[in-house]
Amino acid sequence: MVRILLIFLIVLGTSIPSLAQLNLRGGNDNLEIDYSNPSTYQIGGITVKGTQSLDPNAIVLLTGLSVDAQIEVPGLEISDAFKNLWGQGFVSYIKVNYPKVVGNKIYLEFVITEQ
Repeated sequence: MVRILLIFLIVLGTSIPSLAQLNLRGGNDNLEIDYSNPSTYQIGGITVKGTQSLDPNAIVLLTGLSVDAQIEVPGLEISDAFKNLWGQGFVSYIKVNYPKVVGNKIYLEFVITEQ
């Protein structure tokens, strides 16, 4: 059983990074992600792109994130949002952009491809 779980985790770990991305863009040259020292931000806004039949507001709700919530970047909150979306089984690709950071407020943009 332990071997099966280990194999599953290895396969999952090698397949998700190719389908899930973290991207800094849109004038955030000053935002540097230091993986050894996460920074805390307040979510200033969340948008969703790439939906065709799914409601963007439902996608935001399923991420478990909300405006004004405190998150760490990098941190578990974004990872958990990816897991929540993957767990629903209706997306084949997820990327999160940080199009704007103002002070301690970070704006998130989820780009998805529906199944």
